[in-house]
Amino acid sequence: MYAVIIRTKRGYELQYKDDLASENVTGKEYSSNDEILKRSLTADWQESNEENVLWVAKLIDN
Repeated sequence: MYAVIIRTKRGYELQYKDDLASENVTGKEYSSNDEILKRSLTADWQESNEENVLWVAKLIDN
């Protein structure tokens, strides 16, 4: 599972996805500040080169 933080017209969105290429999102959180979203989930965040995707983190699979 992956967590991604994307930029939207209204702010920032933290999305949970099974696969980075997938359009399916299993959960979302919203904020006006991407740093707040990063702090809401303890993960090894990496900057992304994808359009509108600011941060990506691979989550531990159980």
